[in-house]
Amino acid sequence: MRLREGGTALAVGASAIVFAAGCGAKTDVSAGVEDFNKTLEPNGLTLDCPKEIKGGEGTEFDCTLRGTRNGKSAPVKLKVAKEEGDLVIDAADQKAFDLARTAVAGS
Repeated sequence: MRLREGGTALAVGASAIVFAAGCGAKTDVSAGVEDFNKTLEPNGLTLDCPKEIKGGEGTEFDCTLRGTRNGKSAPVKLKVAKEEGDLVIDAADQKAFDLARTAVAGS
């Protein structure tokens, strides 16, 4: 399972804001995470991520994948990518994400 359901990527959002802050830029990833959580919730999973990250395309950031039914959790690393001109959220390491998902979803 990639962080792209139904063949389409989860856009960080049309309302996503990339703005300069000192030496770097910050990207609001909250809309993309919120959209993805809508697909995870029926499976008893949710992602806890920062609202903003330093950087844009190619930036990796840490989140926690949580089981809403069993209290299990595991760290996962996501990244900001670009697909068809939009910023999207994807797993930084697909195998590691899948292992975390299996561990957290287990009973």
